[in-house]
Amino acid sequence: MKEKDFIKVYKEERNLKNLKEAQHRISTFWETVEEILQEDKKLVFKGWGIFEIKPVRAREYCDPRIKKIKKTLPKNKLVFRQGKILKENINVD
Repeated sequence: MKEKDFIKVYKEERNLKNLKEAQHRISTFWETVEEILQEDKKLVFKGWGIFEIKPVRAREYCDPRIKKIKKTLPKNKLVFRQGKILKENINVD
C-alpha cells in the first residue's frame, strides 16, 4: 500500500472532510514521533512496539578497488521492535 492509498483509507475510517486534513493529521503524528525520538531516543507504544535510536560505531573496511583501509562515520539508526499485541494481530490464523 502506498502513502496516498493509506491516506484515503484513514480519511474514510475517521470520517474526515478531505484528504488534506487526513494527510495533515498523519504528518503531525510522524513529526511528533520524530521530535520525541530526537529528545529521548526511545518511544514505547504499549503492546504495539518500540521505536528506538541506536548508535552505530565507526568501522574499518577495505576498498577492493584501491586496496586501502577506510573508515565509515559513526551514525544513528532507527530500530522498531514489534510488541506482543501487534505480533499476535499480524499472525492470526
